[in-house]
Amino acid sequence: MPEPSGHVRVGIDVGGTFTDAVLVDRSGTLHIAKVPSTPDDVSTGFLEGLGVLEARSGVPATEIDFLAHGTTVATNALVQDRLARAGLVTNRGFRDMLEIGTQQRRHVYDLWSPEPAPVVPRDRCVEVSGRIGPEGQELEALDESTVVEAAAALREAGVESVAVVLLFSFLNPDHERRVAEILVRELPGIPVTISSDVAPEIREYLRASTTAVNAALLPLVGGYVARLAEAVAARGVRVPVYLMRSNGGLAAARTAQDLPVSLVTSGPAAGVVAAARLAAAAGLPDLLTFDMGGTTADLAVVIDGQPQVRWIGEQSGHRVNL
Repeated sequence: MPEPSGHVRVGIDVGGTFTDAVLVDRSGTLHIAKVPSTPDDVSTGFLEGLGVLEARSGVPATEIDFLAHGTTVATNALVQDRLARAGLVTNRGFRDMLEIGTQQRRHVYDLWSPEPAPVVPRDRCVEVSGRIGPEGQELEALDESTVVEAAAALREAGVESVAVVLLFSFLNPDHERRVAEILVRELPGIPVTISSDVAPEIREYLRASTTAVNAALLPLVGGYVARLAEAVAARGVRVPVYLMRSNGGLAAARTAQDLPVSLVTSGPAAGVVAAARLAAAAGLPDLLTFDMGGTTADLAVVIDGQPQVRWIGEQSGHRVNL
């Protein structure tokens, strides 16, 4: 049983099949609830789990001091290919960035299996004129008329979100930010995400893939997080909702809804952190964790008590550089 802390702490994890909720009251008593997940509106299952906890513990939502949320919403959206219709804006001549990738085949001698399709297909990738150089210097001024033309093409394509990935923006993001300003003006209501905010690191393809995944998740996951934060507040919870990130840390709802790619292993990461803590208490420093959910099965390695972290990975065939 947890030690008494004088605080009411709640953790709610939404999986593909079930939503699990845990409440630790001020005396350290643990209360648990398990309810079916609600794929049509994931927040419904979340709120139902919270309601069951209130009933079983006798602690009203208004007395919750801390609320953490792990979710597989982003993971399942990628696995099931339930993504937004995203577009990509990039430099002239780099329209095929996502198609070309690194030119490295996953299975070198397999000539028949197709590579995973990019999050954004070529017909929704558009180009603008302007160039930042390899030292962050402006080699060619941004031609804003080409940005307006790109916005018109994306509007015609019916995009629901847009990723902006320009060369060397991790050194100088001015062009990306200006492109985003124009797109927001020309495409009202369409979320725009720029690579210098998502993954400001060298290597165009990794940055482009990560930003494109973020854009493809924004309408679904970003909208879900925003609605959930409002619904929780309406239930009387006075503290903010914190979401588990793929790195095992937490992010406020506002941050998480703008950067949903950081949640692609939210639920599994929470499981790894918990397993490492439990194993340490049992004197087991090295372990392999296995988390079986309704949609995916997730494995991780803990060495000398520390969950192993990677900076470049992939989710459902899409490279993620976080």
